[in-house]
Amino acid sequence: MSNEYIYPPLDLLEKGKEVSNPTSKQELIETANKLQDILKAFNIPMGILEMSQGPTVTRFELKPEPGVRISEILSLEDELKLHLATENIRMEIPVPGKAAIGLEIPNQKKHIVALRELLELLEHKNSTSELTVALGKDSAGNAVFSDISSMQHLLVGGSTGSGKSIWINTIIMSILFSTSPEDIRMVLIDPKIAEFSVYNGIPHLLLPVVTDPVKAIDVLRWAVCEMVRRCTLFANSGVKNINAYNDHIRASNNLSIKTIPRILIVIDELADLMMLSAYEVENAIYRLTSFAKAAGIHLIIATQHPSIDVLTDLIKANIPCKLAFAVSNKVDSCTILDQYGAEKLLGNGDILFSQGFQGILGHSMRIQSAYVSDTEIKNVTEFIKKEAFCSPYDQDIEQELKKIHFDESDYYLDLPIYNNSDPDEYFIQAGVLVTERQRASIGMLQRMLKISYRRAERIMNQLSEAGVVSIAAGNHHIQVLMTKERFRSIANTIENDKPS
Repeated sequence: MSNEYIYPPLDLLEKGKEVSNPTSKQELIETANKLQDILKAFNIPMGILEMSQGPTVTRFELKPEPGVRISEILSLEDELKLHLATENIRMEIPVPGKAAIGLEIPNQKKHIVALRELLELLEHKNSTSELTVALGKDSAGNAVFSDISSMQHLLVGGSTGSGKSIWINTIIMSILFSTSPEDIRMVLIDPKIAEFSVYNGIPHLLLPVVTDPVKAIDVLRWAVCEMVRRCTLFANSGVKNINAYNDHIRASNNLSIKTIPRILIVIDELADLMMLSAYEVENAIYRLTSFAKAAGIHLIIATQHPSIDVLTDLIKANIPCKLAFAVSNKVDSCTILDQYGAEKLLGNGDILFSQGFQGILGHSMRIQSAYVSDTEIKNVTEFIKKEAFCSPYDQDIEQELKKIHFDESDYYLDLPIYNNSDPDEYFIQAGVLVTERQRASIGMLQRMLKISYRRAERIMNQLSEAGVVSIAAGNHHIQVLMTKERFRSIANTIENDKPS
C-alpha cells in the first residue's frame, strides 16, 4: 500500500448536463426592453448597462436617469413581478463600484452546477493554496472559489430543504479531491446522525463522525485545548502561526518532527448543541473564533434555526464570512447576514455569500452552489478508504475526550476547578433556586447560574442525594421534594460546617 495519499480521480463524479433550449441573447434583449418599458410607464427612465445570465437568475444592471429616487424604484417591486410574470425578484442598490442598480430575475430553466465542472476548472486555476474549495457559480455564470485558511471560519444558515447539507458535502468533497490528510484533518459533527456517516473511515477524519451532542461539546472543549497547545508550541518555536511553524519544520530537515495539519470542524446543526448547553458551546466557539486562526483550526457552523438564541452575538462576533440559504423572513436573513436578502432566495442551493471585512461592506455575492449526489459521495469515499495509507482516526484524541468528559472543571473557559467530594460552590444557590420555584431542570441551572451542562448535571445529582429533588430515569422528569424553608435549614447546616 502506498504511503502517500492517492487523490480520487474526477471520473468518479458525474458530468454536468447542458440546459435544453437555454435562453437566447435575443430573449434577454427582449426582457431588458420590456423591463425598460415597465419602468418608463411609471415615469422612471432607466438605461441598461449590462446583462448576465447565471445558473439560477439573470441579472440586469440598470442606470437610473438623474432625478430618479431610489425609493420610487423599490416601491415598484410588486408591479415588476406582475408584468415580468415572475414570483420573485431581487434588487441590489447600488451595484458595488457602479452607479447602477442590479435586478435579478429567476431563469425559466435553471442549470444544475455539477461539482465536477467546478473541480475541473480548479485543476486549471493553478491555485497556490491546497485549501481552496468550490462554492458554486455567481449570477454571471463565473465559478466562485474560496480558501478555507483565508475565510478563517464560516457561518451557514437557511431553512429546512434549502440546500445546506448538500453544500457542506461539496465543501468536504472539494477537500478530498485537493488536500492530503497530512495538510488538513476534519471533525464532522452530525447530530442528525445520517448526514455524514458515509465519511466514516476516510483518513482525513480525526474521529468517527460525532453524532452525540454531549460528545460534540467535548470536541469543542478539546479544540480549545488543542488551540492553546499549538499556540504555546509556536511561541516556543519563535513563530506566529501554523504556516510559519510548518515552514520552520520543513527547513530544519528534522524527520523526527512532523508538520501540523490544519483542522476543520464542521457542525451540521448548531441548535442541537445550544439546546444542550448554550453557555458552554457559545464560550467555546467564541474562544476558537477569536484565536484559532493562527493555530490552523477552522469552523464551519451550520443551522436551520437562525434565531438569535442559536446564532448569538457572541458566536457571530468573530466569524467574518457568512453564507445564507433561503429563509422565510427578513429577520432570519438579518440574523445570519446582518442584512436583508436571503428571504428572496429561490432555494435548492441559491445562496448569498458575505465575506465580511474581506469584501465590500454590506455586499453579498449571489451564488448557485454546486450539486453532488449521494452516489458520487459513496463512490469517492469508497475509493479513498480502499487506497488509504494510514489509520483514519487519532486514538490519542479519543483518550483526551474521555478525560475531558469526566473532568468537572471548566478550565477551558478559564473558570475555577471544583472538588468532586464536596458540595459544589453553587449547591446552595441551586437549592434555593429550585425550592423557591418548585421546579427543576439541568437547563434551568445552566441558564440561571451560567454554568456548563456537566456542572449543572453534577449539582442536580448532589441535590438528589440530599433529598431536595427526585430524578426519574433518564433525567426526563425532576420533581422538587423540599420546601424552601426546609432547604434553608440544610443550607445553614452546610455553612456552619465549613472550616473557618
